[in-house]
Amino acid sequence: MVIFTGRALVEILRDQTMQKSFMTLAYISDMMVGSEITPLQKQKLLKIAKSYIGEGEYAAAIVATTEDQFMANEADLVANFKTKGKSADFQAVSDVTFKDFSAISYLLFKHGNQIQMRLSKAAQAFFYRSLVTFLILSTYMIESGFSGAMPYTNFYYFVFMLFLAPGEILIYAIFYKDYAYDYLYRIFGHYKYNFSFSLVETEYVVVDSICALFDWCIIYIPFELRSYNNPISIIDGKNISKTAYNCYQVLLMQITFFFYFKNTNVQVIYSLNMLLIFTIVGIAMIFDDDGLVGTTQLFTCPALLFTIVFQTLMLQLRNTIVEVMSKLVVKRYSRLLDWYADVEERLSFEEYEDPNQTFTIQQYPPLYTKINSATI
Repeated sequence: MVIFTGRALVEILRDQTMQKSFMTLAYISDMMVGSEITPLQKQKLLKIAKSYIGEGEYAAAIVATTEDQFMANEADLVANFKTKGKSADFQAVSDVTFKDFSAISYLLFKHGNQIQMRLSKAAQAFFYRSLVTFLILSTYMIESGFSGAMPYTNFYYFVFMLFLAPGEILIYAIFYKDYAYDYLYRIFGHYKYNFSFSLVETEYVVVDSICALFDWCIIYIPFELRSYNNPISIIDGKNISKTAYNCYQVLLMQITFFFYFKNTNVQVIYSLNMLLIFTIVGIAMIFDDDGLVGTTQLFTCPALLFTIVFQTLMLQLRNTIVEVMSKLVVKRYSRLLDWYADVEERLSFEEYEDPNQTFTIQQYPPLYTKINSATI
């Protein structure tokens, strides 16, 4: 699928070579999606497309507003979606009028579900980030007597909250996949979202809350309560400084968030690679301390290094536990598969011979309480 904008189309339509490349790309791609396209651009684009089609092929236009009349003038076949408030001129250029949207219901389900899933995963990740940072900062502020000090290096927290975390969440949400992504998850998860008022399902909120509490209680608190005056750097035998502690917290935060984004049932390699780059950029913030005193003490203190290794292994254990539990959840919902498969089959094969037929979810026994009674 190729997505283009009206501004890009202005440059494409100016040059004949770019037009040929654009039309070649249109023919080899499954779908071309344009946004912010003006009515005159639609007309010109359809005119160019007609010059590239072969004998016995026709160019069709789907119109919904009176502004689409420019495009309708160039089309060989005009399909009209506008059923209310039609003018005589608009009706005259229309060859076919759709009385219902049953034929494109499957398309609306498929693409609407992709957007819904990405928004849902992004909202989950922001919830997890907010909860973890709140717990860690609250604990540190209580320990420091609400002095306003931060457990990180000076520049890191600003960059993490404004750039690193949102960037990682965006990548995570866009490339997210789950078990049987093209079949089971799309049927169970996505159709459920279409008839639900909640952006994120309760079970996912519970899982993320448990993960955040685990990271706070098991990963952070035990080592925070322990005195960091004891670990000694190999160089000069000095106790570690506050800057070394801040560098340690930066490492821990980046590793924790990377393992959260890695905590998916299906690993997408290019997504993990980009997340790893963001993680390395965040870890590089430890070199922000003056004279690299904290960094030097951190990497010459075996106690802190072994602590980070242990915490990383605990995070991997957390991911394994969540993965096992998610498989049990998928198995628990497997009885819904036949019901959603029946809905999928009716939508994909367009079983609407009667144009006045209304297809509703109420025709089936409600197996999930959050499904709305709205008509498709």
